[in-house]
Amino acid sequence: MKFIEIILKIRNKINSFWISDENLNYLNQLRTLEAKNCHIYLKDNGNLLDFGSGTGVQAKVFSELQYKVHAIDVENSNYSTDHVFNIDFYDGLNIPFDENYFDIIFSSNVFEHIYDTKLILNELSRVTKDSGCMILLMPSSTWRIFTILTDIVKKWHIGKPHGEHSKNVLHEIFAFSCFWWKKQLFHKNWQLVETSKNRLFYTGNNIFGSKLSFKTRSILSKFLGSSCNIFILENKK
Repeated sequence: MKFIEIILKIRNKINSFWISDENLNYLNQLRTLEAKNCHIYLKDNGNLLDFGSGTGVQAKVFSELQYKVHAIDVENSNYSTDHVFNIDFYDGLNIPFDENYFDIIFSSNVFEHIYDTKLILNELSRVTKDSGCMILLMPSSTWRIFTILTDIVKKWHIGKPHGEHSKNVLHEIFAFSCFWWKKQLFHKNWQLVETSKNRLFYTGNNIFGSKLSFKTRSILSKFLGSSCNIFILENKK
């Protein structure tokens, strides 16, 4: 038993160096950068809905860029006590806005947690103007693979699925691919017009945290892959 305790202490000491504890602060910095980088895909102004807004840090970015921003999330969100922007709670099914209200829908790392994506696509189409756009960011297969690898080192076992579309993390490698999500996003009112990458490398275990600059993470993404796929869709009612 003492030998096992020594091994665990060594493991924890190593993990404390390369797996950062600065989770929320660093996550907000990361999401801020991703939102700013997505600005190139957006119209110059208009009403913007941040759907599944988390802490609201990305809604804050778009508000500072002069969009008229509304942010919504479910009340039991992991970040419901960490808001940095005004966020309205909704029931997870019915989006509480009138038809044709928004010019832009933005959603980051949300759709993988929604089982009935068709229902939500219907609702988002309803509240979006004709020819309005939607920007979706979702974890990539790269994120899933490297999160599995770092789970093994950190926890000595493979973790649980991150989203709602897989029963195990190995299948989730496929379920987080562009190919799989293109099929899930096929909808009578939404036309996929472009796919892209966030050009940043990170995992669910926050490897090295701020010890790696975002510039370094951008360079790593060229060799290891980007951790998020970006889907740009247009509303065609």
